[in-house]
Amino acid sequence: AAESLRFSGRDIRPVTLNVADRAAVHGLADALRRDGAKLHVVVNNAGVGYHARPLHQSPDEAFDWVFGVNVAGVFNGIKAFVPLLLDHDEGGHVVNTGSMGGLLVSDDSAMNAGLYSASKFAVTAMTEALRNDLANKGIGVSLLAPAFVDTGFSRSDRNRPDGPSPTDFNPAFGARLAAGMDADLVGALVVEGIRADLPYIFTHPAGRALVEARHARILAGFEQSARLGKIRL
Repeated sequence: AAESLRFSGRDIRPVTLNVADRAAVHGLADALRRDGAKLHVVVNNAGVGYHARPLHQSPDEAFDWVFGVNVAGVFNGIKAFVPLLLDHDEGGHVVNTGSMGGLLVSDDSAMNAGLYSASKFAVTAMTEALRNDLANKGIGVSLLAPAFVDTGFSRSDRNRPDGPSPTDFNPAFGARLAAGMDADLVGALVVEGIRADLPYIFTHPAGRALVEARHARILAGFEQSARLGKIRL
C-alpha cells in the first residue's frame, strides 16, 4: 500500500502494528510525539470477522481475536492518538470503521453474524460517545458503516494468532464481499465525510430500510412490554 502511494511525492511511513497490542499502539503514538509530528486525522480501520459458525458454536479463541482487534483495537487507537490531535489545537478528525452490522444483526443464517455484529455494536457506541466527548474540542468524529465492500476481509482469519483454518471460511459471505463496492470508492466517500463532519458515513443507501425495520421492532417492543405491565397490574 505504501509503495502504491509513493507516486504522490508525499512522505509515506508504513508501520507494522498489531492494534490489539496496547503497548505497541501507545509506543507508536509516543514515537510520533517525539518526532514532533502533528497528527490531524486518525482512522481506526483495522477489523476482522468471524462468520464460520453461529454464535453458540463460535470458538472462544475467535471471540478473543475478533474483540481484541475490533473493539480493543479501536479503544487503543482512541486512547493513544486522540491526545495527539488535541496537542496542537488545530482541530482534526477521527474515523472509526464500524459496519452496518454494528447497527443491526443480519437475519440471514448463512452469514453467522452474531460475533462480528457484537463487536461492531461496541464500535458504534464508542464512536457516538467519542463524538460527544470531543464536540467542544474542535475534533470531529465519524462512524464509517459500510455494507459489503470488495476486499480480502472474508479471509481475515489469515491474520489470526493461531493461523488460518479452512473451516473458518464462509463461502456465502466471501461471495457477497467479492460482489461488493470498490474499496477506493469507499475511501473517497470517507474523505468527503470527514470534510462534512458527518457523524455517520454510509456506503449503501439500501441499508436504510434495514435500520428502519430494526427500529420499528424496537418501538413495537415498548408497546408490547407496556401491555405486559398492564396484565400484571
